Amino acid sequence: MSDADTPDPRAPQALVFGGVGRLKAATTAVTGRSQLVASLATKARHEVEIEKLFEGRVRFSGEQPVIDAPLVIVGFTNRSGSTLLTEYLKRAGAVGALGEEYNHFTVAKHANRLGFDTFPAYVEGMWTRFKSRFDARDQPDRRVGFKASADQVRMLYRWNIPAMFAGGVKLIAISRADRIAQGVSFSIASQTQQWSSDQRHGPDSPPPDPEYRPREIARFIKMTDQQNALMDLLVSAFDIDVFHTSYENLSRDPTQVIRAVARFVDQPCDSWTAPVKTRLKKQATSQNVAFADRFRHDLLNSAGF
Repeated sequence: MSDADTPDPRAPQALVFGGVGRLKAATTAVTGRSQLVASLATKARHEVEIEKLFEGRVRFSGEQPVIDAPLVIVGFTNRSGSTLLTEYLKRAGAVGALGEEYNHFTVAKHANRLGFDTFPAYVEGMWTRFKSRFDARDQPDRRVGFKASADQVRMLYRWNIPAMFAGGVKLIAISRADRIAQGVSFSIASQTQQWSSDQRHGPDSPPPDPEYRPREIARFIKMTDQQNALMDLLVSAFDIDVFHTSYENLSRDPTQVIRAVARFVDQPCDSWTAPVKTRLKKQATSQNVAFADRFRHDLLNSAGF
């Protein structure tokens, strides 16, 4: 909430109603602060499950960093274009890895297989494994990065994980301006389980024809706005070094966006040019357009426009 959005008890409209106006303004301000505190205090599923997995051994308590590099994070929401972004970053050679290594089921799989008994050990171990692969490929300067939602970024800060990295945090935050198109994309993908174009269904199990689900689209839009707001709050609260981009900008001019991101993580690749084709293909079809148009019509009609 900006200062302009915060009711001021000294404002004329508050004074008109005397004590009632001032009380309402003060109550609104307190409620707003409480909501911010609640946003930061909440624990989402990944955090709860990882804390349970390591029996509470999740916080970094060292006095000095243990990794001589920045923690590079691609911050995302579902269907925001993060998969396309990470594909380009890998192609450019600026940042590698870029998986969702902070999902609780991924953490459990690697921790059990590799014997990590604390979350800081897991973070250091996974970073080191990826860095060793780059060194073996004669790419010693390539950054190691990970994808993380706002909930997961909050988790990392709560557990003091950024203090493990001498270079601090470099957050590449991608969002999508067209929330309705994003919501439609999520609804269709959740029904077909086709989350990227390189996923394949067998000939005997074709994906179902998706239905128009306005409530699901609306719920996703609300959730996405909450996640974007949480990420913005985390950036402000922890003074995170952030680079903002969007799916629309990335689609329009991938070369310039990736060059800018690479400079942001101190891995300039100013001679790199985006390939005409990638392994990923655009998933949106005429059905996405039809569902989005229908949702816009229903939304505006319900609002009296």
